[in-house]
Parts: sequence; C-alpha cells; structure tokens
Amino acid sequence: MQTASLPFDLYRLDGQILYLSGHVPTEADGSMAKVLGKVGAEVSPEQAYEAARKVTLGLFASIVAAVGSLDRVEAWLKVFGMVNVAPGFKTIPPVINGCSDLILEVFGPDVGAHTRSAVGMAELPFGVPVEIEAQDTRHTAPDYTQGLHWAALPERSDDADVSPVGFDLDNQGAAAVDVFFIHPTTYYKPDYWNQPLDDVDANTFTDIQVLRNQASVFNSCCRIYAPRYRQATLYAFMDDGDDGDAAIDFAYTDVRNAFEYYLQNYNNGRPFIIAGHSQGGKHADTLLKEINGTPLMEQLVAAYPIGFFFDGKDSIPVCEYATQTGCQVTWNSVAPDAPTFSDTSESICVNPLNWSASGEYADFSENQGAVSFAANGEVEPGIADAQCVNGLLHVTDVKSENYSSEMFGEGNYHVYDFSFFHMNIRNNALARVQAFTTP
Repeated sequence: MQTASLPFDLYRLDGQILYLSGHVPTEADGSMAKVLGKVGAEVSPEQAYEAARKVTLGLFASIVAAVGSLDRVEAWLKVFGMVNVAPGFKTIPPVINGCSDLILEVFGPDVGAHTRSAVGMAELPFGVPVEIEAQDTRHTAPDYTQGLHWAALPERSDDADVSPVGFDLDNQGAAAVDVFFIHPTTYYKPDYWNQPLDDVDANTFTDIQVLRNQASVFNSCCRIYAPRYRQATLYAFMDDGDDGDAAIDFAYTDVRNAFEYYLQNYNNGRPFIIAGHSQGGKHADTLLKEINGTPLMEQLVAAYPIGFFFDGKDSIPVCEYATQTGCQVTWNSVAPDAPTFSDTSESICVNPLNWSASGEYADFSENQGAVSFAANGEVEPGIADAQCVNGLLHVTDVKSENYSSEMFGEGNYHVYDFSFFHMNIRNNALARVQAFTTP
C-alpha cells in the first residue's frame, strides 16, 4: 500500500504488541486492487473472499516492515474485518474467512489462532469491498535488567563457574577484568528463524554444553558475562535466500543491546575481553568492527572470536604472540583431509598452542590439556597437535576417545575448537590480562 500521504502509520509497535491499521486490498505493486464496490451487488462473495486474502498479504508485508520477518510473530491476537455490504447482504463472516484462512495456512494453528470480528459497513474508503485491521505479538525481546536473560553472571552460581576435575580455578570474585562471551548456535529447530527466549532445549544446551566447555576457560582471568539472545537457528546458515541473513542480523541486535547494557551497568570502566564461538564468533567479529577506532579500544585486552571465518578487514589487529593485547585470535579446527566447501585461504588462523599466525607447527607436547565436561571433565595433556594451513587449523590426530562427535562432518572438529585447547586458552587469557594490567 502506498502510504506517503497518509496522516497515520500502517503499524505501531508497543512493546511486544504490533498494532496493524486498517488495510485494504492492493496489488503486488502497492496500487489499489481493481475490484471495487459493494459485496452482494458489484462484488460477488467469492471476489470479496479473494479481496480479503489480498488484504492479508498487505498485513503480512507490514509485519515484515515492522519486525523484519513473519517468523518473529509469536501469536495473532485479533482480526477485525469490515465488509462493504449491499442492503440485505448478511453472509459477512465467510468473506473475512479469506483473511483467517490465509493466516492459518501461513502460521499454523498454534501461532495463527486468533479472535475475530466480522462486521458489515454501509461504506468503506475508496469503495473497497473489504478492510481489515489486526493485532499480534512478536517474540519477547530480552530484558537485560533481568538475570534470567543472562546465561552467566559473575555474582551468581552458574555453569560458567566450573573447573576441570582436581582443580579450583574459578577466580571471578577477585578478577580485575571481564569477559563478554557470546555463545554459539544452540537452537537447531526449524520452527522459527530466531530462537524464542523461553526455548528450554536451546537454553539447557547453552548452559550445560557451552558455558561449561567454552565460557569457563575464562573464569581464571575474568568475570564472565554471557547474554541469552534470540540466536539465529542453525538453518539460517544454510539458507540461500535473504531470510537466513536477516535472522543472523536480527540476532546481533540483541547481542549489541546486551553489550551496551553491560557497559552501562556492569563494566564500570574495567578492562574486558570479547569472546564467542561459531555464531557467537561472527557476532563478536561484528562487535569488534564497531569498537575498532573508538575509545573502547583502550579497555579491550584481547578478543577470541573462535570458530568462524574472518579475513580481519576493518577490524582489530591479529595477535602475533602470546602476550600481545588489543588484538584478536581465531581458528577453525579440522583434520587435514576434512572436506572444505569454500576458499579459506584469506581467513585468520592463530595457532592456540603457540599463539602464532605464521603457520609454524605445534607438536602434541605443546598441548597443555584438553577438557571435555561432556565426558569426565579431566585435563588430558597432549591429545591434539595444531598447525595453521590455508586459514584452517589442522589437527592430525586426536589421542582420546572423549572427542568423537563429528556432527558437522567427518574430520570437522568445530565443536571442539575450545575443548581441544582448554588449558592453553585458559592460561593465555591469564597471560594477556597480566600483560594488559601490568604497568
């Protein structure tokens, strides 16, 4: 619908409620639909039904304009349908069924179920046969004033506090530095492009698997802040259209809001590390590009945006040695013969065993200890070697049976990017913090 001259908005978002103004039938180019007149006279009931479907397509377009995707509708609340009726025409509800039927077709009975009114009118604007307004709700945005929207906070007990068996390494209570940790994709369902915040399966996976096996490596050096966010589903990274990218961009808005809340309410001018894995690594890369060149660089100890491919353009420098600060490290762990699906030669790779980007090989003896909390949580030294080759981190062998998952394909060690090198990362974060904080 062409709205440039209208003195009102087609939609208004108030919190999680989206109010949709009365829409009329339009063509794909936004012009008024050609069928005009009163239902029961110039317009047949069948034509009016189709007109109601066209109105609904306009409602869908306004939803996308308001919140970015139909997928972000949590529930339809109300449909109010008005029909321009000829005297004596009374079968009004079947006309508005054109709207209700399409909503249910697109959204299904759980999300699409709605209350409804269908009323006859003596006249409607421009002589259109149907006008419809509606209300729906979008998925709740995180409220970072609430602890439940943080997966980890330093002042409470959570899964980021764990230490390997036989060690007591959690020093968050005394740490002088923070880490802002962005978790990877843990929402694997095709139901929505972005995770509803109350999805128990995704949140449990984040806590039990990610906080323990990834975020916890920073609990010796830093206080851990890990936000929950409306992450993009795994399927977003397989999408060839625009929806996947839109879902990833939408997820980043939560991450950025969480970081801004952290700065304003938790940071108090303290040095910080930014870290993440996979999808979280991608969001960390975006965040670093925004921070680069700003006064926040004076607080940035280092960054660990692991498990995604970056070329480093427009971002902070790549770390060249173990105690360098104000720089970033990343890697993607694979077997030398693992299949690759894109050119990775321009991607950053810093070896987590020797903290060099030169391609120098690091032997098993340099591995200070892998840890899998999904297994026994014990430190296992020397289980993996590492060498950066064409933007990938080659691991020639894994000398433990505790790392057998290949959920992303044979020889793809993506899920172990942190676990293989747990103690090396833990100790390196401490070394960079000490270098940053020592005069």
